[in-house]
Amino acid sequence: AIMIYLSSVGIYIYTMYPGLPGGDSGELITVAKEFGVGHPPGYPTFTILAALMINLFPFGTTAWKTNLLSTLIAGFANVVMYLNVKRFTGSDGVGVLTAGWGGFSRLFWVWGI
Repeated sequence: AIMIYLSSVGIYIYTMYPGLPGGDSGELITVAKEFGVGHPPGYPTFTILAALMINLFPFGTTAWKTNLLSTLIAGFANVVMYLNVKRFTGSDGVGVLTAGWGGFSRLFWVWGI
């Protein structure tokens, strides 16, 4: 599980946006910086975690820090996917394949970085 986390987060960090990505990201980064409320549903957990990351992480731009948080959360999601599949199938290999397919699918990758 640790290797899945480290490898996926490492690749995500290598490919993450260095600045402001498109879509709703700009709004969510601003909401986290100002500790405001975004458009519905507001994403309160992400806002709180991003605000903590922005204020406690010592270096990088606000956008970079928020993007880093997204990569760390995406890596955690890969581990959860691996552990669940391993639990239900009893196979490490199937869990690794599923985490790889899911974690590096185009849609998950784009939203994870």
